[in-house]
Amino acid sequence: MPRSVVRESAPRCERCRYAHRWCICEGFESIDCPLRIDVLIHHREFWRPTSTGRLINRVIPSSRGHVFRHDLPLNRAAIVRPGHTLWILHPLGEAPPSGAPPADLQVLLLDGSWREAARMMHGVEHWGRPVSLSLAGASRYLLRDQQGGGKHSTVEALLGLLETMGLAAQHAQLRR
Repeated sequence: MPRSVVRESAPRCERCRYAHRWCICEGFESIDCPLRIDVLIHHREFWRPTSTGRLINRVIPSSRGHVFRHDLPLNRAAIVRPGHTLWILHPLGEAPPSGAPPADLQVLLLDGSWREAARMMHGVEHWGRPVSLSLAGASRYLLRDQQGGGKHSTVEALLGLLETMGLAAQHAQLRR
């Protein structure tokens, strides 16, 4: 049964867009992260109150958000940062190389449904290195049903990357 958190008629917090009973604004904590983080968010996902891509942009002020529309071409120059190695987080990528300095990396997260993320990946796959993480267990993001076992939200993928990169302080802050 679908959760009522996504119903249009539910009153919402103006800042986080969650239903008031799930509002996270009081626990807001800004996170300073050495990784350059960009979120490519599907235009339909952008308006969903349960989008974790927008949450990432809110709690990590140095991150950037870009809206993907299938009818508009992507502007590589507006997304890819010069002087950084681009990793594109996607389940079909390879394991992240060890020893990469976080300050030299840019991570592109794809935020949308699994079908939307696959479509976005086709537009950016040649921009950088597709990287995959082994995320154990079921998703803990309970505001939305995941589309099958082993699938995780965008913020959970970022948590896994922070842990893999040894950024324990940022991992702990984002997890809170």
